[in-house]
Amino acid sequence: MRAEFDGVKDNYSNGGFTPFADLPAATTVTYAGFMELAFTSTPNANITSQSTMSVDMQTGATTGMASEFMGWVSNPETGLEDLARYEGDVVMSGGNIFAGGSGQTQYNMQINGALDNGEQAFTVDGQLDGFIFGPAADGVYVQGSDFGTNSNLDFTADGQGVFGTAALWGLKE
Repeated sequence: MRAEFDGVKDNYSNGGFTPFADLPAATTVTYAGFMELAFTSTPNANITSQSTMSVDMQTGATTGMASEFMGWVSNPETGLEDLARYEGDVVMSGGNIFAGGSGQTQYNMQINGALDNGEQAFTVDGQLDGFIFGPAADGVYVQGSDFGTNSNLDFTADGQGVFGTAALWGLKE
């Protein structure tokens, strides 16, 4: 899975930003890629899942999901990192697509999910913001966090608010 993840991260932005005027407006584009969540909690977790989503290039309406998250979790008792698998899903919905200040295609979507590895439960809820890339909307990248003044996500670990980041990279199928 790591090599596939690196392949998507290395290629999502090929061709630069998609000019808003050049969007394939009458279509829905399906992207396959990966979502990464990082929870700053005790223990910390950096987890990844494959993802798929469809985006209406006229309205930005989005449907999609990421599930079967896996990743490394810091174990405070041993000081080591343990590989953990998480049950649950992160659902993608909402969405808005619009022209940015330089004519590039900007995009946002909502995410909501609950994940549990049997020892710790995480939730994430809020908005990811980013861009559409390539001459034919060939790639997408969106991200968000709950750090700073532009925080647009909420994260919890075992019901307590924690800091975190979320990102999704995708390539057109």
